Amino acid sequence: MTRINTNMSAVLAALYMDRNNTAMNTTMEQLSTGLKINSAGDDPSGVIAAGNIGGQISGVNDALQNAQRASNLMATADSAMSGISSLLLKVQQIVSSAANTSAMTPAQLAADQNQLDTLVASINQQAGAANFNGQNLLDGSLDYKTSGLNPAQVSQLNIASAPVGMTAGPIPVKVQLTQSATQAALFFPAATVANAVTVNFTGPTGSQSLTFAAGTTKAQVLAAINGTTSTTGLTASYVAGNPANAVEINTSAYGSAATASATVTTGNPADFALQNSVGNAATSASGTDIAATVNGQATTGTGLTLNYNGGTLSFNLTAQTAFNAAGPGAVTNFNITSGGALFQLGAQIGAAQQVSIGVPSLKASALGDSLTGFLSSLTTGGANSLSSGNLQQAMSIVNEAQSQVSSAQARVGSFQANTLATLTSSLNTSLTSLSSAQSAITDTDYATATAALSRQQVLAQAAQAAMALANQEPSYVLQLLK
Repeated sequence: MTRINTNMSAVLAALYMDRNNTAMNTTMEQLSTGLKINSAGDDPSGVIAAGNIGGQISGVNDALQNAQRASNLMATADSAMSGISSLLLKVQQIVSSAANTSAMTPAQLAADQNQLDTLVASINQQAGAANFNGQNLLDGSLDYKTSGLNPAQVSQLNIASAPVGMTAGPIPVKVQLTQSATQAALFFPAATVANAVTVNFTGPTGSQSLTFAAGTTKAQVLAAINGTTSTTGLTASYVAGNPANAVEINTSAYGSAATASATVTTGNPADFALQNSVGNAATSASGTDIAATVNGQATTGTGLTLNYNGGTLSFNLTAQTAFNAAGPGAVTNFNITSGGALFQLGAQIGAAQQVSIGVPSLKASALGDSLTGFLSSLTTGGANSLSSGNLQQAMSIVNEAQSQVSSAQARVGSFQANTLATLTSSLNTSLTSLSSAQSAITDTDYATATAALSRQQVLAQAAQAAMALANQEPSYVLQLLK
């Protein structure tokens, strides 16, 4: 170099020394803070990506908190349901004890009735007191509300889930029968029993043997079968109500589970020949279950109860016998307007990340149904109190109430296990993946950073040495002046 005023070697050495110092300062900052991005200038696109992922992480954390609150609410409801179930077992014991009439004094019956009244009051108290964060759980507050339901067509409607809050306006439901539920039916067409026989009748609730002498008329057969209804669950009537027609033997219950049989155990089976509904010889028969379309989707049921599960909409509907008798094509409509417990269980607000569940009222006035009766009718002065003489009906009501409570508990348990637990696991997995992605963008990789720092320190020292050499170069010009 032969110029003095501008020392290009020193300028270049200073340039690279400054660059090395800047890089070294950046690396030192990353090592000190643990963050790869300490300002937007460090990685502009990374700032955007990290911000988006951070928003997703926040949403997932909120969803996890919502799921935990929902689980706590469901656990509170389940605990209260268990208490009501225990009280119903005591009610069942009292009704069963009261049926032992020969061993019961009026004073004991009155004492049992008083205890039963207390138990029913306790059921109402528990149903009304079950509360989570100010929200009543078992008094019907979390049940779905409907409009347009025809009680002449539907005896009971229990909605498990519906997209209320996810859709605008009421949710219309159209139920059209495609198959009526039927009772099991056997027919005795003869005018009399030809010769003496013993027949064992078996129905949904038990068996009873009846002996018919030769010449027993169909009117006597009908009366004898009806005398065993409380044991067998079978009833007898004339076809079309005309005594000139055959005797029809039916189960009181509807559906494929309702079976009837009549087996000749003594005598000639031909002397008590029975037929099925199409006129063929038969000794047993079963009913059929109801079937329908719900908003155009085919579904079936059990007996008179239609069970529909269409994803976001799920319910059980029990048809009145008159509506069932109307046969295929009969239609009933109703709207689901509001209600249910709605939970936001996703990072983004919207129908796809919301779930709804209905929790029915478990008060005594709601346990049971219009066909069987309600639990409140077992209290003093009620139609099915212990002194009413309707203890069989009372027991049927208690059994129905227990079934309803068990069904509600199963629904809550299924929601906890299959919806909340599964969703929580999925959210935790998402949170782990998102956190890992954010860490890769924003967190310092110490292995890489320390290696870079060592390199930058060496380069800084080299730049200093180069600067020293560059500063000596102008002195070489003096050699030219000698």
